[in-house]
Amino acid sequence: MFAFRINCTQGIGHFMRCKWLAYELKKSGHDICFLLDDNPKMGDLIATLSWPVFTLPELSEQQDAESVLSLLETFQQPYDIVVDSYSLGIAWEKVIKAAGQKLIVIDDLAREHVCDYLIDQKFVTDQDNRYKRKLPSHCQSLLGPQFALLGPDYQQQHIIKNGKKQNILFSLGGGGDWRLLTPLIKECVYQFEDQLNVRVVIGPQAKHFTELLEFAEQHKQIEIIRSPDSLFIYYQQAALFVGALGTSLYELLATKTASLTFAIAKNQQNEQQDLQQLGHFFHVVNFLELSGARQIQLITTLLTHRNRVEGLLHRAQCPVDGYGVSRVVQCITGSAVAPIKSSKLFKAQPLAREKITAELSYRAVVDEDMMLYLAARNMPTNANKMTITSAIECDEHINWWFENQRQSYIIYANEQPIVFIWHQIFNVQEQPFLIGGWFTTGKKVDFPVALMILKWQLALTMEMFPGARWIAVINKENKFVRLLNQYMGFTDVPQESASFKAIQCAFPQASPQSFHYIERDPDLQVK
Repeated sequence: MFAFRINCTQGIGHFMRCKWLAYELKKSGHDICFLLDDNPKMGDLIATLSWPVFTLPELSEQQDAESVLSLLETFQQPYDIVVDSYSLGIAWEKVIKAAGQKLIVIDDLAREHVCDYLIDQKFVTDQDNRYKRKLPSHCQSLLGPQFALLGPDYQQQHIIKNGKKQNILFSLGGGGDWRLLTPLIKECVYQFEDQLNVRVVIGPQAKHFTELLEFAEQHKQIEIIRSPDSLFIYYQQAALFVGALGTSLYELLATKTASLTFAIAKNQQNEQQDLQQLGHFFHVVNFLELSGARQIQLITTLLTHRNRVEGLLHRAQCPVDGYGVSRVVQCITGSAVAPIKSSKLFKAQPLAREKITAELSYRAVVDEDMMLYLAARNMPTNANKMTITSAIECDEHINWWFENQRQSYIIYANEQPIVFIWHQIFNVQEQPFLIGGWFTTGKKVDFPVALMILKWQLALTMEMFPGARWIAVINKENKFVRLLNQYMGFTDVPQESASFKAIQCAFPQASPQSFHYIERDPDLQVK
C-alpha cells in the first residue's frame, strides 16, 4: 500500500500531483490511502477519489508523524509513505524513518531530507548540485521535468497539434486573490470583444471573486470554470494563458500553450534562465504591478505573435512530455527496465555561425536571445552610454522585440557570445540613412576586437545597402567608441547638414551637448 501524507491547505498543487501518482499506482495493482490536512474547500476534489481519505488535525511535526504511523498500523498490511508538504520537513521524516518505513518525498524547495526517494520536478540549470549534501547516500533522486506528475491527458499522443485556439485563459491556481486580475479581465473582455473569448478558472481556495462572477453574468463573452478536475482541454483551446506560475507550468509546457506568467507564492519563484531552457520566456515578475494599459499591450503583443511564442516552446532544450508519472512509478515500485536518470539539457544543434576571423564569428539574433539581449542592454556599463540610460522594463522589451526592424547579430569570441550589434535603414525625406549600435554581453571588449567587429559591420552594410550614409551618436563620456569610430572614418556632422537633422530624428533623446553627432561617407572604403 502507498499512503500519501499531503498538505492541501497551501493550494491544490500538492493534492493534484499526488492524485495522478496515486491513480497510476492503483492501476498497477497497489492499494492507496490519502492522509490530508483539514480543508473543507477540498470536498469536491476529495469526493472524486476511489480510495480511503483521512483527515488529520493540526499537530507538531513529531505528533503528526506519530499519528500517521498509528493510523497506518490499522490497515495491517505493509505500506510505503509518500509525503508532499512544505510544512512537514526533516523532523517529520526522521520519525517515519525511525519506524523503518520506506519514505518517498515530493518537494521543489531543495530542502534537506532523510528519504529513500526524492521527486523534484523543478528544472534548474545546475541540477546535479541542487541537493548536494542534503540527501542520504542511498536516496534515489528523480530530478527535473521528466518526472513532472501530470495527469494522463498530458501524454504526447493526446496533444492536438492544430486545434482551434479562441480563448484567453486566466488562472491563479487553486487559490489566489481575484482582486489582482479582475480589472484586467474586464478590460480584456472589452478589448477583444469580437476576437476572443475570456475563460477564468477559479480554484476551490480562491478569494474575492464575487465581483468577477457578477461581471460574468452580464457578459456572455466571459466563461467561469469552477474547480475543474483537469485543465487539459482548456489549455488546448487557449490562444494565451495568463496566470500564476505554479503546477500549471508543466501542464502548459506539455501542451505547448503560449503563456504569460507571474508569481504569487514563494514556491513560484523561478530563475529566468531555467524557465527559458524549458521554452518559457514570458515570466514577467512585476506583471501585477504594471498599469492596465501596459498589461493589455503585453497581452496583445503575445497574441499577435503567438506563432513565434509557441515556436519557443517547440524548440525547448528540456521539453516536458507528460510521462513523468509513469517514470516515477517504475522507479519507486522497482519495475523500471533501465536506470532512470535526471533531466539533462538536450544538446541542441548549435545555430550556424559565419567566420569573421579565426577567433571571431557571428550569427543572426533569434527569439531565444531575447532575454540575454535585455540583460546585456541593461548592464550599467552599457546603459550609461546610451541615449536612454534607464533600465528597460521586461514588458517594454518584449513589445519592442516583436516589432523592431533592426537586423541584429551576436558576435562570438571562440564559443562565447561577447557583443550584440545591430543596424537598420532609417529614411528621412525619402533619403536612406544607416543607424546602428553595439553593446557587450559581459566583460569589456578590447580595442583590436572591437575594431575588427566594426570593420565587419561596415563591410556588410556597404554590400547590403550601397549608397546609404551611416549616422550615429556617441556619448561624450565614451572615449573608447569615439576613438574607434574616428579610426573607421566617421567624422563630426555640421549642424546645418541633412545628416544633422536626420540624427535628431533618429536619436531624439541624444542632445548635441551630451553626444557627438557623426557620419560616415558611403563611398569611403573600409580599411
